[in-house]
Amino acid sequence: MKFGEVVYGPNLRFMPPAKPSALLRLPPHRLLTGAMRLALERLPTWSLRPFILSFVTT
Repeated sequence: MKFGEVVYGPNLRFMPPAKPSALLRLPPHRLLTGAMRLALERLPTWSLRPFILSFVTT
């Protein structure tokens, strides 16, 4: 066994979804990103968690 395998471990990759969600197809517009920032600053964490995790995992 090589030392690098111990340090880095196996490579894990997630398959991308077959069809991107509607949110991923939205353009990065200034008004939209401003609304997202406002929601992240003001909404409680428990309400944002499912939304954020949907981007982290596939």
